[in-house]
Amino acid sequence: MRLDFFKIQATGNDFILFDHKNLPSSFFNSENIQKLCDRRLGIGADGLIGLEKNDKLAFIFHYYNSDGSRGEMCANGCRAAINFAFKMGWVEKDISFNFLADDGEHYGQYHSENLIELDVLASGKIEKINIGQFNPPTWVESGFYTNTGVPHVVFLCSPEFKYQAIESFGKYIRGHPAFSPQGTNVNFVVNQKDGSVFVRTYERGVERETLSCGTGITASAIVVNSIQKKIADKIKVFTKGGELNVIFSHTQKLISGPAKIVFTGQLWYDQ
Repeated sequence: MRLDFFKIQATGNDFILFDHKNLPSSFFNSENIQKLCDRRLGIGADGLIGLEKNDKLAFIFHYYNSDGSRGEMCANGCRAAINFAFKMGWVEKDISFNFLADDGEHYGQYHSENLIELDVLASGKIEKINIGQFNPPTWVESGFYTNTGVPHVVFLCSPEFKYQAIESFGKYIRGHPAFSPQGTNVNFVVNQKDGSVFVRTYERGVERETLSCGTGITASAIVVNSIQKKIADKIKVFTKGGELNVIFSHTQKLISGPAKIVFTGQLWYDQ
């Protein structure tokens, strides 16, 4: 059968998106997802998304990591999904709506491809980590653990970290027994002089550093804001893939930024 898809990137975090109603149940097997997300043998992406139109909510968000595992939440993926939903005519420009992901109900709003807004369901609980147990690189200064729909470790680092390799240590922390059985995403963060932060993330389920991670960006901003003397209403976050804002509005944590269509296409799926 022939299936239409969108390829959308959100600050370098890229996804393959489908209308869920067109997909057979066999489509969501791990082997097929890995094949489609493979950057040499498939379309290539950090994750695969099926969007299910819903009568009560705008849509239901089904997310799979590139390793084939189900993901509870992906904030950049959700912003990509909002763009998809707008293009499909399921949501309207500048009008807020709600949708459902595995971690709960979310608010979203499409303004343009350069400005798509999403609320992240953060736990609000931040635990300080004894980093000595991990024998970290010298540029790691402190560590914290929190949940923004998925688990995240946030390491606050000295400026020199921006040019360091993080894959090896990120992989070690991602699967460390301290965070078993589900493992964790791992963020490396540096505060910049202008009040913004720079974040790099080793992403669970992709099993490598990605250009951007929305839940990781939000987790990093929450941690940074919690230890500042003056709490910010908004923190600008820079990643390798681009720039986003994390906005603190009452009890909400909103992430806003671009999610752009790279291309559309068709594939043949042999059931």
